[in-house]
Amino acid sequence: MLSRLIDFLKSKHITAFFTNLSHGTSIEQTEFGISSLMDTWILLRSIESGGERNRGLYVLKSRGMAHSNQIREFLLSDKGANLLDVYSGPEGVLTGTARATLEAQEKAREIARNQESERKKRDLERQRAALEANIAALRADFESKEEEMLTLIQQEQQKEEVLAEEKKEMTRLRRGEIDMKKINSGEENR
Repeated sequence: MLSRLIDFLKSKHITAFFTNLSHGTSIEQTEFGISSLMDTWILLRSIESGGERNRGLYVLKSRGMAHSNQIREFLLSDKGANLLDVYSGPEGVLTGTARATLEAQEKAREIARNQESERKKRDLERQRAALEANIAALRADFESKEEEMLTLIQQEQQKEEVLAEEKKEMTRLRRGEIDMKKINSGEENR
């Protein structure tokens, strides 16, 4: 009779939800032998680990549609039923306090990684600032020496020009050439 009811509901495109409490029988069978008529089979199971018992929910089979093959932790709270995201640890799916402990450890490691990364960034910025300060000091020292060198070069050029002028003047004087302008202005008499 249950088989006819299921066929009738399917023919009318009515979604039906059936539950079955199994006692030691195979998970994929029911006492009434109707598991083959079900399109989707969801299993709610107690998972015992770490001294506590938690509920796990997973899709045992689902015809014609994609579905997850992972066990989800199923919580009943004062706000209703809640499925938690799958959380796998080194020994498999974790639930309850084992999950909370591992999540806290991972969060602490992530915080430590972020802090280490920030510390390295600050160190790098300090090194960059020190390098730029060294570059600025070297540049200032170079500019000072360059200015001093340019001043010396300019002084040498002026000395050479004065010496060249004096050499010309001596050559002219040795030839006996007298500058008429100097005589007229009275500079020769001074």
